[in-house]
Amino acid sequence: MTENAAFLKRLLDKTGEGLAVVQDGRIYFANETLTGMLRFPAGENPVGMPLSSLVHPRDRAALSVWLSSREGGTRGEHRNLTLLRRD
Repeated sequence: MTENAAFLKRLLDKTGEGLAVVQDGRIYFANETLTGMLRFPAGENPVGMPLSSLVHPRDRAALSVWLSSREGGTRGEHRNLTLLRRD
């Protein structure tokens, strides 16, 4: 990891907001706040998981539409999605 990437990770991990970077429908990065909110055990995180696996079934169609709108580089409209905790 480069020095800049390490700095960015430390910064994002310390924010009080749960943040994730999603690429091709999979979680590429999740900060510590989001990992805690989703109640992942210590040392585990959702990186590599399909985002849809963490979204409530009733919101998965909306997620699919949102992800499709993002594929062309278009900024999709804001969506509120219910996430599932590990417990």
